[in-house]
Amino acid sequence: NTLDINGIDLGLQANLHFLRTERLDLYIGGIASWSRLHYRENNLQNSEVKGSGSVFGTELAARFYFGESKKFGAYLSYCYVGNYYRNLKGTDAFGNSADYYLSAEGHQIGIGLNIKNFHLDYAFTDIGNVSAAIYSHVISLRIELAKPKNMNGARPGARSSRTPPGGRAG
Repeated sequence: NTLDINGIDLGLQANLHFLRTERLDLYIGGIASWSRLHYRENNLQNSEVKGSGSVFGTELAARFYFGESKKFGAYLSYCYVGNYYRNLKGTDAFGNSADYYLSAEGHQIGIGLNIKNFHLDYAFTDIGNVSAAIYSHVISLRIELAKPKNMNGARPGARSSRTPPGGRAG
């Protein structure tokens, strides 16, 4: 008797950075995503549940940068996440079927490394019934598609074409 649980999440994260220095970035963030879940028991009943739902969360995190550029760094985070699956369909080997609703909320602590726009993340989470001691390890690879722009449309650290390097516009 074995148990397989697989899933995929596709989502967005928005952050508010409240302290930025050359080597440190402290921020809070919000997470919203779509999630697909597939649960299967390999036994005589061959039970299977699959469907989709949503995930919401908040995060408090710190990024640490090494070297002269911000191309290599690490981060530490605390996150509270809720998973809500309203459209789960279950079946078994005997032709029985049922609809399920599942919600799980919990804390997670994460660490990660980044090189340029690639982030390798690890999270230890207690999503689910904490009294049942169900803990999960989550490993993910994130790719940052674009750096945010500041208010005048330039990327942070970019020079204006009207201002000479190290000088003032006339």
